[in-house]
Amino acid sequence: MLRLYLRALSANTQESIVEVAEDTQDYMMHNFNSMPKLFSFDTTFLATLIESESIIQQVRSPKKSLAASDVIFCFVLVPTCIFSVNPPDESRFRLMTSTVLQTIPWPTYISQAISRRYNLSFTIFNRNVNLQNSVLIGVASLYQAFIGRNTGAKTKRPIVSFLSKSFQIFVINQLAFCLSQFLLKKLSFIPPSIIEEVVPSFIAAPLTHLVLTVGVENLFSSLVLSILRANKNPPRCDYEIPPEEPVPQALKCIICYDIFTDPVTCRGHTFCRGCLRRWLHRTRGHARHPITGEMIKESDIKSNIVFDLLVSNYRLCLQNKNRNRA
Repeated sequence: MLRLYLRALSANTQESIVEVAEDTQDYMMHNFNSMPKLFSFDTTFLATLIESESIIQQVRSPKKSLAASDVIFCFVLVPTCIFSVNPPDESRFRLMTSTVLQTIPWPTYISQAISRRYNLSFTIFNRNVNLQNSVLIGVASLYQAFIGRNTGAKTKRPIVSFLSKSFQIFVINQLAFCLSQFLLKKLSFIPPSIIEEVVPSFIAAPLTHLVLTVGVENLFSSLVLSILRANKNPPRCDYEIPPEEPVPQALKCIICYDIFTDPVTCRGHTFCRGCLRRWLHRTRGHARHPITGEMIKESDIKSNIVFDLLVSNYRLCLQNKNRNRA
């Protein structure tokens, strides 16, 4: 894994990435500020490596053929949250893990990893955001462009320097096009190759992937800048996730931010029954209201028949709309 720095990206890309980061940060602060200060979290961005043999075949040229050992990697940027327990403690880590698993807002995430230092990492893919805002397409290059070729005591220059400028542009265009086609074919909100290839190495040492030497970092940043300059109109992935019907705020649970499931009322606020039970289970010994912070009892929780009917009618309306569209 390589950290892709924002300074190597265009202004529009930076804005979309920062927007996703702020949404993630705001949600985490809203849901975890009332919890005991047992853990902290940080929002960062990791460039996930995807290796594809089909891309290698696409960029071969009669004049500049690549050796079989020349492996091509594509870099896909995804927002990642890293949760840490300080000081490291197994019982606190278990509490943090259960808390995060129960309150994570997105319906799907690419991977999760646990390190020996009690860090929990989530690579989150938000299906409600445009695919181009969450996944960057077009940042790709040859593996030898970063590390060069090692031949005994001598190290040759990166392979890209041996290619003509026109062929470099051709390679970049082919990589961006093949990556977009690759995602279109295999993407079902989660690319299967990311699950298969990232998780094993991520579990082994998730945080060591962020370490880069100064030389490689500068080379990587300059290479990304050259790609963006040479490729003013890169191939784009036209696939967009169809927008979902916005759920009225009155029908959303304050804990999970989703439509009510078996709504119940407690001290003037409505929640999902399952969400409120998990909240009380996590705060056992001092069962406090999620919003007001007051002590509550089981007798304070009452079924809300009115909201139950509203949710049922809303779901029926959505089903009828989907049938009419089909």
